[in-house]
Amino acid sequence: LAARAGVVIDTEARFDKGGASRRYARYANYVVILHDDVTTGEYYHLQQNGVSVARGQHVVAGQLIGYSGNTGFSSLPHLHFAVYQALPNGKFQSIPFDFSTQPAKKDASTADWAPISPSLDQYFAAIFCKLTIILLL
Repeated sequence: LAARAGVVIDTEARFDKGGASRRYARYANYVVILHDDVTTGEYYHLQQNGVSVARGQHVVAGQLIGYSGNTGFSSLPHLHFAVYQALPNGKFQSIPFDFSTQPAKKDASTADWAPISPSLDQYFAAIFCKLTIILLL
């Protein structure tokens, strides 16, 4: 799911290779979305043919953009998500992000911290964390 709205500026979906070696790095399938603040949201290690958007397409937060996989430099199926800002001379800077937009409270039933009123970003973060844990088991 797209973490934020924007325009799809790049995709790759043809690769079926992945492994725990840098030699596989060039085989990652991905989606790159340009946001209104000129940052990009980048989603890597998607399944072969697992990209469900096209270059130039406008997407909204929460929209399906692809399916998590194990392509590229990847030892287990997972989604690699990052936010970047372009810099001069082809360089870029990783931008820290926080999925929570509201204060959290302790959930006594699970002993976990939970958002008071979950936003779509918080929902996406929770799903991502749970899927990562499941895949590691």
